[in-house]
Amino acid sequence: MAEHKDHEYEDEAVDQERTDPVWCVVANVAENTVFGEDKESRKGTKHFSPGTKVYCFPPLWGDGYVNVKVIGRHRGSKKYVTMVMPAKHLTNWRSKLVYSPYVTKLLKSHWDGSEKSKRRSAELADWKQTGVCSGFSFVARIGLALNELWQRFLGNR
Repeated sequence: MAEHKDHEYEDEAVDQERTDPVWCVVANVAENTVFGEDKESRKGTKHFSPGTKVYCFPPLWGDGYVNVKVIGRHRGSKKYVTMVMPAKHLTNWRSKLVYSPYVTKLLKSHWDGSEKSKRRSAELADWKQTGVCSGFSFVARIGLALNELWQRFLGNR
């Protein structure tokens, strides 16, 4: 699952560029996570310390946001990394306007500073935080509910 790519925070070319802020979903890595077949408990995840702030891409594939592509500071190097991780390892979901030139450059093809991005990120964050998808269309809600049932079925096998 750990698709990741290291990114140097001190990338001069990125820091020199002027970037506009973007709205996106932001979350924190959970204090304790469970992983593996033996259901081992760990503080944070292999790549992120507990509480690490991660910037989330919007849903990029049809898994109902079960796995999320994120950008965050790696627990070892403290450099930004981009990877896909289980949403169940994230908490404190919220919508935020991001100003970091480095992060905005990576997110700008998916998020922007518009009211539409603000609304979409707020709806996603609210749904992940509360489990209620009030801002989504009826068809999208049905799809998300079916996906959640399917994920539960797979987890019980």
